[in-house]
Amino acid sequence: MNRKAYALSGLALLVVLLFAINILADGLFRGARIDLTERGLYTLSDGTRKVVAGLDEPIRLRLFYSEKLATTVPDIRVYGQRVRDLLEEIASVSDGKVQLEVIDPEPFSTAEDLAVASGVRGVPVSESGDQLYFGLVGRNSTDDEVVIPFFRSDREPFLEYELTRAIYRLGHPARQIVGILTALPMEYGPGGIQGAMQGRSQPYALLDEMRDFYDVRFLDPTALARVPDDVTLLLVAHPKKFSPTTLYAIDQFVLGGGRAMIFVDPFSETELGGGGGMMPSPDRGSDLGPFTEPWGISMVTDRFVADIGSATRVGYNNSVVDYVAWLGLGEQRLNQDIPLTAGLGTINMASPGALERRDDAPMEWTPLITSSPQATLMETERIAGRPEPDKLLIGYKPEGGARVLAALLRGEVPSAFPDGPPAPEPAAEDAGPKADEAPAEATPMPAPLARSNGPVNVLVVADSDMLADRFWVRRQNFMGEQLAIPTAANASFVINALEHLSGSDELIGLRSRGFSSRPFEVVEDIRREAEGRYREEENRLQLRLQETENRIAELESKVGGTGDILPKGQAEAIESFRQELLETRRALRQVQRDLRGDIDALETRIQVLNIGLMPLLVALIAIFIGLFRISRRHAGKGIRHASQ
Repeated sequence: MNRKAYALSGLALLVVLLFAINILADGLFRGARIDLTERGLYTLSDGTRKVVAGLDEPIRLRLFYSEKLATTVPDIRVYGQRVRDLLEEIASVSDGKVQLEVIDPEPFSTAEDLAVASGVRGVPVSESGDQLYFGLVGRNSTDDEVVIPFFRSDREPFLEYELTRAIYRLGHPARQIVGILTALPMEYGPGGIQGAMQGRSQPYALLDEMRDFYDVRFLDPTALARVPDDVTLLLVAHPKKFSPTTLYAIDQFVLGGGRAMIFVDPFSETELGGGGGMMPSPDRGSDLGPFTEPWGISMVTDRFVADIGSATRVGYNNSVVDYVAWLGLGEQRLNQDIPLTAGLGTINMASPGALERRDDAPMEWTPLITSSPQATLMETERIAGRPEPDKLLIGYKPEGGARVLAALLRGEVPSAFPDGPPAPEPAAEDAGPKADEAPAEATPMPAPLARSNGPVNVLVVADSDMLADRFWVRRQNFMGEQLAIPTAANASFVINALEHLSGSDELIGLRSRGFSSRPFEVVEDIRREAEGRYREEENRLQLRLQETENRIAELESKVGGTGDILPKGQAEAIESFRQELLETRRALRQVQRDLRGDIDALETRIQVLNIGLMPLLVALIAIFIGLFRISRRHAGKGIRHASQ
């Protein structure tokens, strides 16, 4: 047999082996995968596996994904494949409890009609107006439904969390009850119960938002002996002068596995003192009280966080100034690594406190909302009565860095009442049963818990004013109906927090995974470094601008309304600053140009390497092989000549 026949036989055998190996692998290793990504993007977490394993009945997931149209949008095509892979992985480990169906809703098809009817949103991706669908519809055996209208690529780090949450909600469809304990006028509005009796009731708009997802029940903060068994979530707002019995009830609820969201406040701007319509009391603060020591978390009392970097601009004395007690906390101040706060808009707070964690605290904490590094602490007495925003800027000096304003706490803790329940408070003289009434049968109290049954999950916010309408919503009358138009994300934060806390321990423990696309880290480092320089210049300019505005305001206040002309020296000083301002702005533009130039130069080098490196390596290898063969031929000829 000649060489050609040997070569053809070898090639045929290779083809047969290739098919045989593929068939064998398909049979033996079906579903087997190896995740080589740095953060395990395609590996299910233990929390997801436990949530899926805990399903009592099967659920059906329908992924509406316009696969053909997605080929024209590379980002969606890549992300679409990841969503599909993760759903298939979930279905494969569910023992048939998660049934996955992938539907491609082509234009003008019945599948597209089904997607639209199910609440999946399409986005136009072509000039012809074709809609691309990329959403999920889940349904359980009782026809409860969960819909993800569209998978946004910017939410990719939370993909596993959102899918697991949808599965958990389908497996636990009953509406949960949120119990509210508060010293704020949440139930009746600023007029309190007296205002409600006079027809002026205006409950917090937040309650309407909460009732879309939960059943809401107000509990008596002055006489609560035990949190009702059907309450699974507790919202405690401004726990001021709560009775020891009520605090003990909160303690036992949390230790027994209940979830709580607690809003404390060094200076409440919305509380009512002693009842509806009355003036607030001088002491307007609240704190964690008996929970401070066992939890290892405290709030600085009698001082609030003032923050020039997050201050709200307000009108004052015919001018606009930064009010450092009212903070507008944008994306940079919110934790973007967990789904609870990632992607939220601005959250408004009023005179918030600073949370601190003791070094040996038994609870881990995850900061959710922080101030800017330009914050400082001020005495609450400076904003009591009629605040003067401009006076707070005099002598303002950043100190202490960024402060934690809200945090998620998790860990096993001892009871705040190690000696057991507090002694019952004496009842009012007329509170006992009448002569013709039998005394009410006392509900037996469970044995006191000295320690939590497992990890405690509590969210603490150092501001209660953020719940009030005036800090996040604008009411508007439309054809006789009051509409609440949000101006900040305060309600979204509360709903997200309740939803986060209402999940299982496994769901709460899920963390972000990162993006499947990997950016150039060196490029990002250069961008961050240049942006840091820019921010320093910007902050310096803003502080100088604020100082000048204060000087101008001071000068104008001296002149008053007489129409007098400013002295020549003062006018020249202002003109000098304006010139300096223009120069600083030019410097800022130069920093931006330098930033863009550094990044462009690096990207050009990377493109040259990516485009030219491989062909260059192939050429070098080819040249090396060619030279090697030439040298071998020459060596062979030399040997033959020598033998002759």
